[in-house]
Amino acid sequence: MKRKIFIIFIALLAVTALLVFVASGKKDKPGKGKGGEAPTEPVTLSVLTMTGPFISGPIRIHGPEWSAKVGGGNKVEAIEVAFGDIFPKAQQAAATKSDAFDILLVANIWMADLVGWDYVIPLDDYLAKVDWYPSDVPEGIVKKNTFHGKTYGLIADNDNQYLFYRKDILGNRDYQARFKKKYGYSYNVPPDTLEEMVDVAEFFNNWDWDNDGEDEYGFISSVKRGNQAYWYSFSWVSPFSVIPSDKIDNPGILFFNPENMDPLVNNPGWVKGLSLHKEML
Repeated sequence: MKRKIFIIFIALLAVTALLVFVASGKKDKPGKGKGGEAPTEPVTLSVLTMTGPFISGPIRIHGPEWSAKVGGGNKVEAIEVAFGDIFPKAQQAAATKSDAFDILLVANIWMADLVGWDYVIPLDDYLAKVDWYPSDVPEGIVKKNTFHGKTYGLIADNDNQYLFYRKDILGNRDYQARFKKKYGYSYNVPPDTLEEMVDVAEFFNNWDWDNDGEDEYGFISSVKRGNQAYWYSFSWVSPFSVIPSDKIDNPGILFFNPENMDPLVNNPGWVKGLSLHKEML
């Protein structure tokens, strides 16, 4: 029997899509000036990004609009690849000093690598001439564009974590009673803890709780290998690993100890969060 979704759905892209501008390659592309000179012929700006329609879609949509505004035959094109191939292609381009890309529309978690490879250029001098950021952009979001005090990218997309749940199903008195009989406690609507959410998802998994003749899942999330599944683990890890700002000098630390850069992925919080994530899946 075909199974449908969903009672609980975590949607997470807790990472920023970032526009970073690539340093000059070993050879000049047609139409580009040398040594900082203005182009003398029409140019086509090549943007490396993930396969659309998401993220890359606006490039295709607004590229012609940009071309019309700047005139002179200048164009912008999206070079689309699978998400899992973006980082390797950028890494290869940096290693060979390739000029295949002018702009990278990529994840901001890769900024340290891109800067370390000396593949992208700081934008501070350019941004000083324009009022780029609206006043309502939080400081933490702005800082995602920086590394070692310099701005290397411009935010094009910033996502958040959401938990979607079926209030009508979780509020069913009969289901609540059956859950309490099995697990020995009453669940909250929505669940208060990740442990509780695992129990609730397990209880509602693989039976027809909406009476449509088809079995349902209790939970759904992204787990595709080579895609963005690892970001979906952050919502499971952070409640056990991220220390509140009033308890530590460096709030929000998740991946590394800022004092010595030791990785934190093996600490008890990470182990607890990933264990629950694994149990849920």
